[in-house]
Amino acid sequence: MRLQLFNVSKRFGETFAVRNVTLSLSDGVVTGLIGGNGAGKSTLAKIITGELAPSAGAIGIDDELCTAWSYATARRAGVRAVYQDLALCPDLTAAENILLGDEDDIVNSIGVIRRKLATDETERRLQQIGIGHVQAHDSVRHLSGGQRQAVALARIMSRGLSLAVLDEPTAALAHDAKTRVWDLVRQLAREHVAVLLISHVKEEVELLADRVAVIEEGRLVVIKECDTLTDTL
Repeated sequence: MRLQLFNVSKRFGETFAVRNVTLSLSDGVVTGLIGGNGAGKSTLAKIITGELAPSAGAIGIDDELCTAWSYATARRAGVRAVYQDLALCPDLTAAENILLGDEDDIVNSIGVIRRKLATDETERRLQQIGIGHVQAHDSVRHLSGGQRQAVALARIMSRGLSLAVLDEPTAALAHDAKTRVWDLVRQLAREHVAVLLISHVKEEVELLADRVAVIEEGRLVVIKECDTLTDTL
């Protein structure tokens, strides 16, 4: 799957958070997105996931323009995201958080949740992540920061995943957990998933990304392959 943005802008009142961004995200390619605080990284991520509607521009999938890009459209296309604030529901269990939005995959023909299937799917996703020790029935409220990160990452690992948007996925993680996230990014690329890696850590981008986009004041100012980054970042 290839997701394309054409001259996408997002304005809040008179202020542009994102301005005239053209960007292509292709399967198997890790694209790094870097920029300072307030540069527009998170706003751009939320446009890609359909949580924010662009004020102008167009979004397409595999060269076909989407007339009404939305959160539901993005999910159907396999777009999933982990945001820096994780956006978890603390009063739900790990399993309930991980499967939130994917309930159709674990219900039977009369709408009843197949509990064993739900547990198996939760455990499959947690094993893929491999960070911390989390049980399906654990309350998210009582999990450590690293365990919460594992739950947030496991939530995007649906079988139809085609584009993973990772907003500072290693923030506040210990080194061992960071290396597991790095391994996960590489694994997703090998499985032909497109990855948008948002990070303020230059070394992390250089380590993982195939190409990098630099955003300043809502504009993409540089898009380069990572073997040409040394003099740019």
